[in-house]
Amino acid sequence: MRAGQSSLKETLFLSCREKRCCSYYSVYPTGLDVWRITTALQVPPWSFTTPVPAEGEAPDGFMLDTTRLRHRLALVKRIGPGSAIPACVFLVHLNDGTARCGLGHRQPTCCRTFPTILIDGIVRTRNDGGCTCRTWSLAELDLDEERALLHAEREEQRTYWEMVARWNGYASGQLPQAGLNYRDFCRYLLDVYTQLDRSHAAAES
Repeated sequence: MRAGQSSLKETLFLSCREKRCCSYYSVYPTGLDVWRITTALQVPPWSFTTPVPAEGEAPDGFMLDTTRLRHRLALVKRIGPGSAIPACVFLVHLNDGTARCGLGHRQPTCCRTFPTILIDGIVRTRNDGGCTCRTWSLAELDLDEERALLHAEREEQRTYWEMVARWNGYASGQLPQAGLNYRDFCRYLLDVYTQLDRSHAAAES
């Protein structure tokens, strides 16, 4: 695909007026996603993310107190104009009634991989009710591109899980005296990914 040329998948997604996927799913960004959005928009993470309960031993579950309760990062949802259904905070409703992602190419990686998932190393489409404009087919997708993006997503997740594990180790030794809260976790996240970015930049120079 030539530079600046949209893929068929992007064209089909943009042609959808409703963007039901942006309200149907909860978006759980990685730390890298949050860092990218924060640095690009110059807004704090807690302005567009919120902690939600994590299930069981979720590897991205972070602690904020001494209980066994863990939390996950999720993009905030809000009620948009002309709709009673909460949707992603970055979903923009235009005057002609269409909806667009306000992040553009800065979307979380899990949004960029939609509607594909990896099952036993094989790229599959997820037609689970989250998209009402169409039934997605593998024939509409560049499988090599999707596979590379899905593998990149997994690597980003692993790095984030390692960061969360370090935070939990730190927090378990600080609580309850330190009174850590969600903003402390977000600041820790930004510090970690800023250092990672500087390390990558130094390695490439």
